[in-house]
Amino acid sequence: MRAEILEEKMYMDKNVLNNRLDPFILQTAVYEISEAVDSSENLDDLYKSVHQIISKIMKADNFYIAAYFREEEKISFPYFVDEEEIFEAHHEKFPVGRGLTAYVIRNGRSLLCDAKKHHELIETGEVEMLGPPSQIWLGIPLKIGSEIIGVMAVQDYHDSSTYGLQEKKMLKYVSSQVAKAIYKKRAEEKILNSELKYRKLFESANDAIFLMTGDTFIDCNAKTEEIFGCTREQILQRKPYEFSPLVQPDGRFSKDKALEKISKAFAGEPQSFEWKHVKLDGTPFFAEVSLNHIVIDEKDMLQAIVRDISERKTAEEELRLSELKYRDIFTHAPVGIYQSDKNGNIISANLMLAKMLGYSSVEELIKINMNDIYLSSEERLEFIRQYEPLGSAALLEVRWKKKNGEVIWIQMNAHAVKDDNSKTLYFEGFVYDINDKKEFERRIIYEKEKAQEANRLKSGFLATMSHEIRTPLNAIIGYTDVLRSHFYESTNEEVRLSFDLIEKGGLRLIDTITNILDISRLQAGDFPIEYKKFSFNELLASTCNSINKETELIDLKLITEIPDEDLLVYADNYCLDSAVMKILDNAVKYSKSGDIKVSLKKDNDYAVCTIADQGVGMTEEYQKHLYETFSQEDVGYSRSYEGTGLGLAITKRFIDLNKGKIQIKSQKGVGTEVTLSIPLLKKT
Repeated sequence: MRAEILEEKMYMDKNVLNNRLDPFILQTAVYEISEAVDSSENLDDLYKSVHQIISKIMKADNFYIAAYFREEEKISFPYFVDEEEIFEAHHEKFPVGRGLTAYVIRNGRSLLCDAKKHHELIETGEVEMLGPPSQIWLGIPLKIGSEIIGVMAVQDYHDSSTYGLQEKKMLKYVSSQVAKAIYKKRAEEKILNSELKYRKLFESANDAIFLMTGDTFIDCNAKTEEIFGCTREQILQRKPYEFSPLVQPDGRFSKDKALEKISKAFAGEPQSFEWKHVKLDGTPFFAEVSLNHIVIDEKDMLQAIVRDISERKTAEEELRLSELKYRDIFTHAPVGIYQSDKNGNIISANLMLAKMLGYSSVEELIKINMNDIYLSSEERLEFIRQYEPLGSAALLEVRWKKKNGEVIWIQMNAHAVKDDNSKTLYFEGFVYDINDKKEFERRIIYEKEKAQEANRLKSGFLATMSHEIRTPLNAIIGYTDVLRSHFYESTNEEVRLSFDLIEKGGLRLIDTITNILDISRLQAGDFPIEYKKFSFNELLASTCNSINKETELIDLKLITEIPDEDLLVYADNYCLDSAVMKILDNAVKYSKSGDIKVSLKKDNDYAVCTIADQGVGMTEEYQKHLYETFSQEDVGYSRSYEGTGLGLAITKRFIDLNKGKIQIKSQKGVGTEVTLSIPLLKKT
């Protein structure tokens, strides 16, 4: 049992169960199999009928029934239909062997086996390869009680998804009835052959047959002994109500009811009825009884035919309980369930759906047409047009109206149930109330739109402020430069210093505005990118040249190692130039003396630029926050260095936009090394 549970779990993900087991379809199959026992002339006809019935509920192009003879430890294949293997079905017996059929017989349980599992079983020596390999094989043991009488199997040589847990359950469900039918048919043929040999009087009998004079048995066939669990001698000269309980299920005394039926039959009224009998040992069983008046040797007699229908009654009870179980699931399911015809009339529904739509009962709901539940009839018809050709629709979201007119959103999994000619019989669906989900989505969209509007206003504000501040700043810096060029030589040191401070402050403010505008557009996701081919060598040389003027004014030495080989990249020039400049600015800003080394080299598919300084460095704790906006290790009014804390945050985003990488190594009091890796232009 544990192995079956594990097997079912293994196949659950592979074969998703889109539809629940339909009790009506399975009941119909079981009933048809039961009927086939009576309508089939022999076992071969029964096997063929079983195949036809199985084909109605699943694909069964490759189907066979193996009969198992436990005492001989042999099997035969009385029915075998296969599209790949040429094998004529016959009753010849073979040793059980070690194929998949034998595996099912040995283990006494069902097997769902794909090609991989088949290979594993072969590798472990549990089975051998027999016949052409299939993609999926499903075998079900046929049992009477605990005794295995055979195996019923289907297989597919091309598609491993043909059979899964759904088909396994369906085949297991009908297998008991198939086993009973085969077992019963075998018994019937055995009895028939026996009667043909020994008693021509009962050569056509498939059931227990009695001859009666008055209300007394005077003759019976062998089937009677089997059904009643006694010998012929123990039956003759006794009366039918002696093999009956005191009272029948309808409450009448068995003797009174039996005498009434016998009297009517003798009067020329054939009688056919169900009867509760008891065997000689007291075991009860149900039977179908027919009484007919006949004349033998000028003597009035009754012919009584008794058919044991205990198995059918048991199956009917099992089906009744199964239907009750599924009806209970249907009624108390936490989702709405319905069935409707093509005209929109609701055939059935559960209480959850009624409550979902504001109705007090299912009876009230089924008076409503589906066209009245949908927000509009056009929406209902459009829904049908969309999913009827495919036969199903998953996670479909539509709007329905409640009893009070309120509109709700629902999500539906639905499918069309069709007949053998692909004609739609009715629609079936599972309904989920997603009104809260839709309201949540609406709020998200609203908040997103508000955020987008806020970003737009912010971007507009920043652009306006940038223009309003940059314009006068550019004028201040420009005119300061003009004034300095005219009066620099003729003024004293204090005035010259003032010119320098004005220019430095203006440039610092422009740089701050540029950083704020850049980070805002980066965060909003609308930073303009223009990729083009250019030389990383030239960009780096130009940037180093501009920064070299600053290092000459202080005690810093800029060392560059730029190769002669042109390293071409496909990137945004502004992003890469800004990133390099910000790193160099930091190196100059945080270094009081020493060297700043800038190198460029090729490393596989990347151009790798390394900028190393001997400045103040950073603590390990601060390095965790390097790329956060407005992040600085030294904060407050007393901080030692200027800046907004946006440089590395912007640099990181610029490098990411160009599919590059940035790595920073730093030690407090020793210095910092920044490495930029930019993808090289791919050669075509």
